Amino acid sequence: MAATYAILTNGTDDLIFAKKMLAQMGVEELAALTAALIWVRAKAVYKFDPDLGAALLAQPFDDNLPAESLYVLPQFCVFIDYPMPIGDSTAAGMFAWLEYDVHNRTPELRLLYLMPDMSIVSMPIILTGGTLDDSMVALAVSALSRGAVPGYLPNPNPILTPSKEQIAGAINMVLYLCSSDRDMPDSYIRRSTDRYGNPKHIRIWDVGIRIGSALRKYRRAVEEHQRGTHESPRPHVRRAHWHHFWTGPRDGERKLVVKWLPPIPVNYDPGDDLPTVIQFVKK
Repeated sequence: MAATYAILTNGTDDLIFAKKMLAQMGVEELAALTAALIWVRAKAVYKFDPDLGAALLAQPFDDNLPAESLYVLPQFCVFIDYPMPIGDSTAAGMFAWLEYDVHNRTPELRLLYLMPDMSIVSMPIILTGGTLDDSMVALAVSALSRGAVPGYLPNPNPILTPSKEQIAGAINMVLYLCSSDRDMPDSYIRRSTDRYGNPKHIRIWDVGIRIGSALRKYRRAVEEHQRGTHESPRPHVRRAHWHHFWTGPRDGERKLVVKWLPPIPVNYDPGDDLPTVIQFVKK
């Protein structure tokens, strides 16, 4: 965001109008300009399977995950195409990117919710390396040190203020895109670019087609068992959770690997771990 500000003002005091405009807009609008500036470099939209998205939003946040887990986003800025709960409302989706606060010298995860009426809500998550509560405390301290600058505290409108559970779900959605075993195509499609090197067209990635199909299959098995009179142990699903570990030599460069362990069916054998899903694509 600091770089976006410098680009828009040309890094000088000569562009008085630009500086005045940014001062009037505030941090929230600057966040939107930043998302636009870096999202166009890839124009990537990640469309989540409904059941996978619901599982990630309902999953409690794993406070033991290192902040480095988020350092491997597939693009500099991603747009998650999924209804995101925020306060008493629902956003159409959200942009997410990694930010660096030059004031406090701390990394951040920036979430920019896009509301159905095209308004925006900006939410910074300070990556302290501790728990989500630690991040919220650090956010409040940062805002107080800046004189409560808009955009560094949750939206003052209670209707559009995300709860801790909603923030945890949003982080889980972003983390899934960083996981090493994410269920999405990995093929490269060459796209035409404009004179700035930006792709001319949006690329939509379908996320979780296979795992979403498996989750629906597991749920149907549980429902069928509840309607029947089986004497075998009732099939149920263990809660989804994150698993992470470091790889590489202890005295050299090491890499953090994050994996999402989906809801695991117990007392149910679907035959295949994940069903095969065939997608027809145009050449």
